[in-house]
Amino acid sequence: MDSGEGGHSRCKSHEEGSRSRGQEFGKLDIVVANAGIQAYGPLANTSDEDWNNVIDINVKGTANTVRAALPHMLSRKYGRIVIISSGRAGMASRMALPILPRSGA
Repeated sequence: MDSGEGGHSRCKSHEEGSRSRGQEFGKLDIVVANAGIQAYGPLANTSDEDWNNVIDINVKGTANTVRAALPHMLSRKYGRIVIISSGRAGMASRMALPILPRSGA
């Protein structure tokens, strides 16, 4: 379900999308939450707006997608949920490893 530009974190859009897909196809068997953005640069220099966008899309958008699909799946006692995160997370972790011993973390 696509909630449109900037609407990934709005639960109402997710509920409407889930309801319309259920009506269109008769049931909802699977939901895939596949969205992720990254704010580039040091956290100390990240603006509130950029940070809020990351949280809205990566966390709230995923949670709201799942929350919108759950009633359909629970009522049928069946459903599959797939959550896909950004591949950049793994890259960032590998890049950070050599730095951690020197930083005292």
